[in-house]
Amino acid sequence: MPVSASAEKGGNVEAKHRGARRSVILGSAVVGLTILLAVPLVLAAQDGVSPEVRAQFTARYRAALGDLWHGKPLQAIDPLYQLVMEGGCEVHRCQMRLAQAYRYLGELEEAHRWAVSAVERAETKGSSGAEEYNELGVCLFEKASEGREDLDRSVEALREAVARHRGQGDTYLYNLSQALLAVGAADEAGGILDEFQGSQGLRPIIEKGEAVIGDYERLQVVQRKYAKYTLEAKRQGTEGQIFLRAIIDANGRVTDTEVINGLPNGLTEEALKALRKSKFQPAQLNGEPVAAIFHQSVDMKLTAALVSQHPITGDSHNH
Repeated sequence: MPVSASAEKGGNVEAKHRGARRSVILGSAVVGLTILLAVPLVLAAQDGVSPEVRAQFTARYRAALGDLWHGKPLQAIDPLYQLVMEGGCEVHRCQMRLAQAYRYLGELEEAHRWAVSAVERAETKGSSGAEEYNELGVCLFEKASEGREDLDRSVEALREAVARHRGQGDTYLYNLSQALLAVGAADEAGGILDEFQGSQGLRPIIEKGEAVIGDYERLQVVQRKYAKYTLEAKRQGTEGQIFLRAIIDANGRVTDTEVINGLPNGLTEEALKALRKSKFQPAQLNGEPVAAIFHQSVDMKLTAALVSQHPITGDSHNH
């Protein structure tokens, strides 16, 4: 579901253009952020971090995201802040999630400071910066009651998010349309929104926690079906993780599936079959059901009960 927008390219002219745009977007908020950008990043030299330590950092980050996405932003703040201080992850992503947490709590000034910090850090690291600019744009949009300047900067930040996306961007494009409507650019906003209309309603929103302008409710798994072990997989002792990606339409149906990482001996096929039989409550945007992207990780592990079954002929649920 790529969006037909790409980052602008070109030598010094583009560098000057982008620098000017960033100055407009960030404005005076950069002042006073030096301390945020200069946090001790002794461990941030990721090349020197052992796989074990990196795995610990990743687990802590995912746990904080779980709190954030399940309506507990206050519980996510301390773990994310510690990760930033330790440099134990991609710092700009932790800063972006801190911005989200504070925004969910209604602390928009603090959210804005972290969003600016995340954008600056992403620029320094040479990262895409799409998610960070998107979060900044949404922060500015929500702060816009303070004046038109915030709305204008929101539009510019969201334009950057759209231009920098990599194979995604429907969320960013939708957010840009809402900001354009707010500044009175109805024709441009209408052109964007026309792209979203169709028999299935709005095109898919990326389901990975990006900030969305409006009242957005994530899709819910109502009934999950589990993959079964095949006879051949039991015989071969096949174990591991399967990663799947799917579009869940506005009616809660699985309409498209993609295997990101599979396993042999029929296990991938069983995982896909289970996903298609699962039931979902679709995501909602401003009270209307919308399609959404769903990512699923399936752990396939042979338990003692599975191995000792007599004989190994039938299929049994993976646990």
